[in-house]
Amino acid sequence: MAAARRERASHRGDGGFFRFVVQRPVAVSMVVMAVLVFGLISFNRLPLTLMPDISYPSVTLHSEFEGAAPEEVEQYVTRPLEQALSVTGNMVSMSSLSRAGQSQLSIEFAWDTNMDLAIQEVREKLDNVWLPVEVARPLILRYDPSLDPMIRIGFTSERMPLDELRQLAEDVVKRELEKVRGVAAVKVKGGLEEEIRVELDEQAISLRGLNLQTISRQLASENVNLAGGNLKEGRTEYIVRVLSEYQSVQEIAETRIQAGPDTWVRLGDIGRVYRGSRDPDVLTRVDGLPSVEIEIQKEADANIVQVANTVRLALFGPTREPATPVDSLAARQDSMALAASTDKPAAKGGPGGRRFGPGGGGGDERSWWLSARLGEQGIQTHLLADQSRFIQGSINELRSTAIMGGLLAVIVLFIFLRSAYTTFIVALTIPFSVIAAFGPVQLAGLSLNIMSLGGLALGIGMLVDNAIVVLESIFRCREEGDSVVEAAIRGTSEVGGAVFASTLTTVAVFLPMVFVQGIAGQIFGDLARVVVYSLSASLLLALTFIPMLAALQPSADAESGRGRWSGPFHRAWLLTPLAGWTLLRGFWSTSKAFTHGRFRWLRLVAFPVVLLLLLARAVVLFLVELVLRLVGGALFLVFCLTSLLGRGLLRLTEWLGRRLEGSGRGPFARLADFYPRALAAALRHRIELIGSVLALFVVCVVFILPRVGTELMPTVHQGEFHVDLSWPVGTPIERSADLAGRVEHFLHGQPEVASLATVTGGDERASMDRETGGHIARITVRLNESRDPAASEQAVLGRLRPFLATQPEMDSRITYPVLFSFKTPIEVQLLGYDLHDLNTGNRMVMEELAHMDGLVDLNTSLRPGNPELRITYQREALNRLGLNLKTVAELVRGKILGDVDTEFRDLDRRVDVRVKLREGDLEGADAVRSLVINPGQPVAIPLSAVADVEMAEGPSEIRREDQERSAVIRANLRDRDLGTTLVELESRLSRLPLPDGTRVQVVGQSQEMQRSLNSLYGALLLAIFLVYVVMASQFESLLHPLVILFSVPFAFIGVIGALWMMNVPISVVVFLGAILLVGIVVNNAIILVDTINLLRSRGMELGSAVIQAGSLRLRPIMMTTGTTVLGLIPMALGAGDASEMRAPLAITVIVGLTTSTLLTLFVVPSLYSLLEHRGALVEVELPTRADSLPGGVPHET
Repeated sequence: MAAARRERASHRGDGGFFRFVVQRPVAVSMVVMAVLVFGLISFNRLPLTLMPDISYPSVTLHSEFEGAAPEEVEQYVTRPLEQALSVTGNMVSMSSLSRAGQSQLSIEFAWDTNMDLAIQEVREKLDNVWLPVEVARPLILRYDPSLDPMIRIGFTSERMPLDELRQLAEDVVKRELEKVRGVAAVKVKGGLEEEIRVELDEQAISLRGLNLQTISRQLASENVNLAGGNLKEGRTEYIVRVLSEYQSVQEIAETRIQAGPDTWVRLGDIGRVYRGSRDPDVLTRVDGLPSVEIEIQKEADANIVQVANTVRLALFGPTREPATPVDSLAARQDSMALAASTDKPAAKGGPGGRRFGPGGGGGDERSWWLSARLGEQGIQTHLLADQSRFIQGSINELRSTAIMGGLLAVIVLFIFLRSAYTTFIVALTIPFSVIAAFGPVQLAGLSLNIMSLGGLALGIGMLVDNAIVVLESIFRCREEGDSVVEAAIRGTSEVGGAVFASTLTTVAVFLPMVFVQGIAGQIFGDLARVVVYSLSASLLLALTFIPMLAALQPSADAESGRGRWSGPFHRAWLLTPLAGWTLLRGFWSTSKAFTHGRFRWLRLVAFPVVLLLLLARAVVLFLVELVLRLVGGALFLVFCLTSLLGRGLLRLTEWLGRRLEGSGRGPFARLADFYPRALAAALRHRIELIGSVLALFVVCVVFILPRVGTELMPTVHQGEFHVDLSWPVGTPIERSADLAGRVEHFLHGQPEVASLATVTGGDERASMDRETGGHIARITVRLNESRDPAASEQAVLGRLRPFLATQPEMDSRITYPVLFSFKTPIEVQLLGYDLHDLNTGNRMVMEELAHMDGLVDLNTSLRPGNPELRITYQREALNRLGLNLKTVAELVRGKILGDVDTEFRDLDRRVDVRVKLREGDLEGADAVRSLVINPGQPVAIPLSAVADVEMAEGPSEIRREDQERSAVIRANLRDRDLGTTLVELESRLSRLPLPDGTRVQVVGQSQEMQRSLNSLYGALLLAIFLVYVVMASQFESLLHPLVILFSVPFAFIGVIGALWMMNVPISVVVFLGAILLVGIVVNNAIILVDTINLLRSRGMELGSAVIQAGSLRLRPIMMTTGTTVLGLIPMALGAGDASEMRAPLAITVIVGLTTSTLLTLFVVPSLYSLLEHRGALVEVELPTRADSLPGGVPHET
């Protein structure tokens, strides 16, 4: 005994820093408390967003050329811009789109480009571009996901006309909502916009020698307010103002227009002046009823949930719920029928309308007076989209996932440790590490989003690993006879360096994420940094706070599970809700997890269990309600029964812990006896074992891995989708709205559909992936809340797509709300210079893709031609008549387009004054041919005398890629992964006999996937290298780290098999899990190799040291693996919002860590012995006690 004590003393040292920590509990506690306080303050200041701050390296230039055809836009606007910007630095690609009246040019830069400098360079090059006078200076736009509207609101009314409803939305709702803190802008669309219309008689103005431009300029010169300077009179100085703006429509009509040197004519005598409405560019409907829509954008650093709550309070009041349409379908269909059968829309009291209920929050009446005013005027308010609800749902799911994972980890600790005090110490690491991480999160400028919170949930199970190692080492020292204080000092000192190195290996794997290019690095950067922050906090707590608390343990009673936290009251109330909640959520998630894939038959087993649990929950709720109504003795009786139940559960847990720990002949005791013998057998057949594992790895990589599909990102189902519809170019917007109504009527009959919001017509600044014009419509379909949104969505789409296929002359495409700026899964790009050849190649590719399985929503950018009225001037005729071509062309253009040169002030509103010809003067091509081109001359000359006017067909749009004309064919995927589809697609395209000068390439998500996966391959190799560097530095050996790294392929054996069996494609998320595995799986191997080296350094023979180390480290390996795996199980089985982004990562880590742990226990010792002793392994004596270790050994994970 004395010799043992002297040996321990020789290894003890003075403890240094750890002695200071243990002996200064108050100082350590205050430091920890200060960190927690700052963490909580940082948490309250962190912005809440949907996704990380993603900076897409792209710029779009938007130019407008009113009245120009696509070919003129391409010639005079697009090509000059392309030539000037083609030499911009760091440019990856340049694409353009020329449509009628507008040009869009998009430049994509490398991901590491400084976009501020890039935009400055673009501006400088634009200064050297000459464009026609009619073309406004191009607008430079950048895509920013945070600029997407956070809330969309629709207003309908049966009493108020659409123009008044639009005016109310602009003058009242928009202005009030823009006052809300955090609201950046409010955009109004739909309804009818008021304007003052001056409709001139073509014959009357021609006889008087007037033209439309002259009249418009005279109106503008009459409608002015000017500053006249200052005038002094005595001691007073006056400001001189000239007030000449029109005060009424009648005053505009009385304006005198000069028709000659001494001739004046009253405007009302040559035309009609009245209040009217602009020709609508956009029509909106909510559930089939005409509406006005507003889109609300938040400020960049605003908390989206708080801003959205304030906006909903203002619009829906404190006791009203936003429109979550779940009312009966009959009421909805009756409303549509009534609207269709009457001239005036019927009131919609069903879905989408304002519903009264107990929710909604509260607040000062001043904050929701807007809701009261809207209600008084008979306006129904509909919540069309709300990002904050998806964010809040995702955050709630992440919170419950993290809590459940932490509780499962605590249960594992309690089962193994059987000490409430020890479990409590380790469990403190989880919330303390999470709270401490919020400080650096704020300093780094991050936000709370589904990625950063996912990082916290991901690291829950790993946060306790360091604390487990430190506490086990401390209690080992106490068993060897040290005092409480000395055990805390020596135990922490012995494993401090190993714990630091072990954490460093996990942290090191996230450093390569800095070098990941593409969308993957942008999205998962927040997740990686949050994991690093929380693990670093857990390391500091394990080396300071944990030994301090361990030194304060009053006695050894806590080690036996009978400490102050093991009374019946505490145990009952601790475990009763814990067990119930965990089991209920776990079984339900398990049932959902097997809905699809190769194990869907297990749902037949899980579903009855879920039903029983739901029934049990109903019984429990009934009992709770009963308890709330009882008093006195009944309440005390329920309390006693609950305590007895909790006591029984805790006794069961303690019994299970004793059985697992080895008392009696429990499972763990039998495992502890079996493992040394199995390991000895493995060492005798080490070559065969290592060869078998390598063969299994080769089989998985060569035969199974190619069967696993690939995709860029998992599809996230938000409970809504878009149906994009289009008809032949030139279809009037009113006709498009009527045709879209047929699709609306079909969707209203689907039981899964909650509400519909339709927008007909397109925004002039829409993205290049969407068409614009009156011939398009988008229906946003919101689904009823469901446990399985993906199944509901597929059920609706399964019935919708066949219906859409029966609609004549209509193209359709299904899209989803944007989380990331991703292109369509399948995009095939045709390149060439001749439009005819592009059309031929487009037809060939469309026919080939139509025969491929798994492709849906097939469409092309080459649409049927745009109907044109072409005017070809005859120069000889113009010269003979003494007319100038440009003057005549501008005269005709003005008569057709009309002119807006001034505005009418209506109180504090500005209304356009539009001067144009009467509608009857411009009906058809004959009216254009009859336009007078020489007003004021004795003999009127019609346009037909100097020009040929004919109907023709031109391109609806012209796309260009890197200054070459192009066409794009798009398709979505159904029941098929992207990687397999691309292989077949490229094979089919390579066999197509395309016209000469035309080539084809696959773009879209495939390009981004290839770029991201290639970058992640490099990050994976770099992570392995960094882990090797850390371990080589720790062991001072180049060979032993290679033995440890051999555990990495073990993890991938299980991952590849699990992905194939569960039908989970390889994506960026799975790859991130693989990178994380590199830093985790080596920890168990580090435990074995480090202990073997220590035993050998103390004179133990190689074979005995290998078996002894394996026996000693079996229990801590199982504990740390169990806490990590169980901490991730809720994430893997999660069924909440955005769970599709987290589940593949958790599955990868769980399966990889489990497989690696099982194989590491046998293969790593065998490989170590093979490399260290190349001869025959000598027979060794098996250890009689698995916990006997001379001199104290580091316990490391």
